[in-house]
Amino acid sequence: MPANLQAHVTIMERHGIDPAQLFSLEPTPPGERLLRSYAAPLMGRMPAPVKTALTDFMKSVRNPGGGLNLRYPSDFSENQAIVDEIAALEARPWRGKRAAVCLCHDVDNQFGYESLRAMLELDIAFKIPATFFFLTHDAYQWQPQVLRGIRNSGSEVALHGDTHDQGLAFRPTAALEERLAKAMEALKDFQVRGFRSPALSVSPALFAGLKKAGLRYDSSLQIASPFYNSVRLPYPVYLKEHDLWEIPLMIQDDNYFRDTRTPDVLALESMGRLLQEVIRLNGVFVLNCHPHLMACRWDFYGKLLALLRSSKEVLFTTMSDIVDIVSERPA
Repeated sequence: MPANLQAHVTIMERHGIDPAQLFSLEPTPPGERLLRSYAAPLMGRMPAPVKTALTDFMKSVRNPGGGLNLRYPSDFSENQAIVDEIAALEARPWRGKRAAVCLCHDVDNQFGYESLRAMLELDIAFKIPATFFFLTHDAYQWQPQVLRGIRNSGSEVALHGDTHDQGLAFRPTAALEERLAKAMEALKDFQVRGFRSPALSVSPALFAGLKKAGLRYDSSLQIASPFYNSVRLPYPVYLKEHDLWEIPLMIQDDNYFRDTRTPDVLALESMGRLLQEVIRLNGVFVLNCHPHLMACRWDFYGKLLALLRSSKEVLFTTMSDIVDIVSERPA
């Protein structure tokens, strides 16, 4: 656990909570692994509108009712056991703030790339730095000056893979390492430290490949999703075996606007609840908003940024900066 959360570790130990166990990778079910491994190459050959429509259909099959179905930190027994004691600490472990907010954006497709400038301008207007996760060899051709503009604004450039291959984590080790090395070479001028896997696919081989590629953190494990393995605790955890920090993803906009049909007001209420629960736990609130989804909802996105900014209890920072904070030795 991070050096700045040692008092929290003591509380967890007293309750018999082992963060390492909660962050261990569970084997991906064979059916899902097979689907990810073979569906991605087929979808890669499809026109972008067809691929998007098929993805949306697959998500609707997984959640046929279309209703919002999330997990919140307070739903997990581990957090129920420690939240009151942590609140009583009145700790401010994130550079004088009770919690940290990491806004991030996965740039998945051409429309998303075309929309990221408008998204960056809104982030800047609300003085919220963000982490942009890029694909290096996929459907859009990124320009170095765009990525330099992101860095110059105080935001971060990170890696989302060479392509949006939802089976990346399950590729042969040599191919996986070669693809990560190729992607990192493409972004060599941008001091990339972080990674999020396409479609959140993970495996021990992927984590080993990230270390070999020189990455310092991953953000592919999710907390709130009912469809992916939940790691339960909203804290960064050092994965010693892989020499890698895991900064878990709390929530994505597609949970509200792709996988479900959630009214804007309910989406804001849900995100607000997630944020408040993370604040009580002194955690890190990682929120992913895709440019291609928010481009049709700029009014909502502005309200979301205003909601985040309304809290005076949080540090707004990049995910790379989180690694620096959690690596600091306690005074």
